[in-house]
Amino acid sequence: MTQSKIFEVEVRGLLSLSQKKRILKLLSSQYILTNHARYRTILFRKPQHLRIRYDVSKKTAVITRKSGRLSDSARIETNRTISKTAVSAYLRSLQQSGFDACCAFYTLSKSFRCGKLLIHVSQHDGMGIILEVERLVGSKKIVQTAKQEVIAMLAQLGVRQISAAKYKVLMNQLFVRKATNLDLLPEWRAF
Repeated sequence: MTQSKIFEVEVRGLLSLSQKKRILKLLSSQYILTNHARYRTILFRKPQHLRIRYDVSKKTAVITRKSGRLSDSARIETNRTISKTAVSAYLRSLQQSGFDACCAFYTLSKSFRCGKLLIHVSQHDGMGIILEVERLVGSKKIVQTAKQEVIAMLAQLGVRQISAAKYKVLMNQLFVRKATNLDLLPEWRAF
């Protein structure tokens, strides 16, 4: 198990299918493809925000807790890596801690690196296509500089930033469409 605590500075844009094709062509020609994966994501809102995500072709899962609001310049992100075979036991421990209602979905994602920036183009089952530009920083002192960098990259790609309020609406809609309970998840049983 590994754990890290960082500041995540990110902006997002909502893409049409034609924009996705254009952006992927541009990113593939100019930047380094760092990941191409199909993810399974389980999101919780109560008693606190928590995400479990794993690449379906790999043997580990990442548990992410974020503090702050979507509208903050940066949120503290804490990631913990566990074996995918431990997800079932982890879900059971979450249920004992008051977690139950969640949403679960799949995402097809391509990630590119441009210097210190990560650019993700992700098609979320039930949500649409999201372009996310992020920079992970270890110090709050450079958050504003990082924020300017991610906003500039989004503009350079010709994508309009969606507001935190709009993204929250999309997440609320996703949560309604993909809502379930822990014991109904396939992950409830051991891999």
